[in-house]
This record gives sequence, structure tokens and C-alpha cells, in this order.
Amino acid sequence: MVADWVYHDAPGNPHVHLMTTLRPLTEDGFGSKKIALLGPDGKPVRNDAGKLVYQLWAGSTE
Repeated sequence: MVADWVYHDAPGNPHVHLMTTLRPLTEDGFGSKKIALLGPDGKPVRNDAGKLVYQLWAGSTE
């Protein structure tokens, strides 16, 4: 995960801003925000219509 940060030494209010990416870093650059959900058998999960089910790589409420 990539993170960018800055420290502000404001009088009476020192603080840090931290920003992180919601995409994985791959050999080819940044990957997709969503990845295929894998079942217990390691195979991609499909919905009733046969389409792949996706989940967020990072940043979900879980």
C-alpha cells in the first residue's frame, strides 16, 4: 500500500495528514480497486446470473 503524509507543526495544533491508496501496487503500476471474490475452494464466486462477484481491495466497511 502506498501512503503519503505531511506533518504540520502549527502552534497549539501539531498534526499529520495521511493519505493511502485504495488500489494495490503491482509490477505494472496500480491495480484495480475491485477484485474478484474467491470462495473457500479458491475459485471466483459467481452470482445467480453467472457474473463474477467483486469486492473492494481496500476501504470496505468491514
